Amino acid sequence: MRLDRIRNRIILVACLLLIFISLTASSCADTANPGISKVIEKEEPAKYLVLLCIDACRPDYFEFSDIPNIKKLISEGITYTNAWVGQMRNDTPPGHVAMSTGSFAKNNGVLGFVWKDGKTGKAIRPTNWQSITSGELNQIIAASGCSSIGSIYKKVYPAAKIAAISSDKYYAAAALGANSANYIIFYTNDKEANKETIGTHSLKPATVNGYQAPANIMDNPKLIRKKVNAWDGDTWAVEISLQLFEQERPEIILINLPQTDHTGHATGGIIDKKSMSQVINNVDLQIGRIVEAYKKAGIYEKTIFVVTSDHGMTPWQYTIQDSAVEDILSEYNAVPGGRVEYYLKDSSKSAEAAERISGLQVQGIHGVYYKVKKSDNSYSYIPAPSTMKTIDTQLDACYRYLTSTYASARSPDLVFFTAENWKAGTSNMRADHGEATWDNQHIPLIISGPGIKKGIASSFPARLVDIAPTVLAAMGLKPEKMDGIVLADALVTPADELVRLQLTTNTQLNSLKEALKNRHDRDIQNER
Repeated sequence: MRLDRIRNRIILVACLLLIFISLTASSCADTANPGISKVIEKEEPAKYLVLLCIDACRPDYFEFSDIPNIKKLISEGITYTNAWVGQMRNDTPPGHVAMSTGSFAKNNGVLGFVWKDGKTGKAIRPTNWQSITSGELNQIIAASGCSSIGSIYKKVYPAAKIAAISSDKYYAAAALGANSANYIIFYTNDKEANKETIGTHSLKPATVNGYQAPANIMDNPKLIRKKVNAWDGDTWAVEISLQLFEQERPEIILINLPQTDHTGHATGGIIDKKSMSQVINNVDLQIGRIVEAYKKAGIYEKTIFVVTSDHGMTPWQYTIQDSAVEDILSEYNAVPGGRVEYYLKDSSKSAEAAERISGLQVQGIHGVYYKVKKSDNSYSYIPAPSTMKTIDTQLDACYRYLTSTYASARSPDLVFFTAENWKAGTSNMRADHGEATWDNQHIPLIISGPGIKKGIASSFPARLVDIAPTVLAAMGLKPEKMDGIVLADALVTPADELVRLQLTTNTQLNSLKEALKNRHDRDIQNER
């Protein structure tokens, strides 16, 4: 009996000692690595990230092909069926910056391809070849003070390597690189560079000054070749990604696959199933190559995979035609900042111009909004009085929300909101994405990897700015200075405060998303 009591006491002391050692080790780990968050408590956080942006990819493009590799990621992760751009404007540069930084254009400084300088009032275009290769776009992002996936990751892992890659969309690669990439790679645009003649259908690595990959990659003969088909740019982008992965093993690789956008513009996208299925088939094949490389390297189980897009695409079926609109814009010396956005020579005339245009009740235009400066020196957009009389309350709230994401001294004075499939101006393109309609805003979003729920479909209206904070949370890191939220329903063990925040945000965003989608449904019905 006495021996039993002694044995029991020994066991009790041993258990207490083990608990003490465990708590001490946990405390030391938190102290040694203060950037690690409590967002994941029972899972080993992911160490690697692969983000793939299928440029201008509508979710219904996936119905055109078998896509076994994308489907595998869907089965192993979470899919957001109502994901949308959730900001203005839905173009390549601001979309990719939003993915990387989790911040809106008004905060990261990148509004589109061209915008007005808030101080000088002059138009700037930091997205052309010379500006990108000299690093101007990356300097703008860094100067904004926003954080990014890479900058937060490097706070905890300073030796980490970040890569941003595209093929011909050099501005997409630079936008993904934001303020933290080690390598930014794309292929030479000889039409703009005008430095050497390698043929307009050739591929050759190029970079942003200061973000160059090792010479044996940049000068690799296998990466300097002719295009073999219309979607070969996507293949090339993955080839250079795999070369960099094998040699440098970057923890974070952010990839733009641009051919869906090019093919959509050229063919009409959704109305040309044959062309889009070829592109999507190749996209799926390339994603499979990346997944296989990570499995072969033994790190697939440590990697977050994100498949998404920067915006959607709609066919150009109807053109907004009214000479009176053009006359009014000309009268105010309006300069386009996008497809349906304008800067006036005298911004103080924006309310007057907006009401005159709105009052015309032009077919294809649902509303005209103009920018106002508030007493606290911030900006917002409000509808012209005649627009306010006719627009649905929830749709008005949606338009005000979207414009609020880039409202600043740099943003346009006037914004038109159009019907689905209606375009303004003239163009050889058969489809476009410049207007803030549901088919231009609706995007795919798939997230899979350690700490992510498996085989789940979520109806939450996830936005581009929510991607960065979510993947950081899955990697055990705390997002900082981001407009997006952590998608708590993606995480296996989210913190309670993240769940509460997503529920609150859902209440705010869902009605806005529904208003835009309902407007789309009515537009399509009216076309029949």
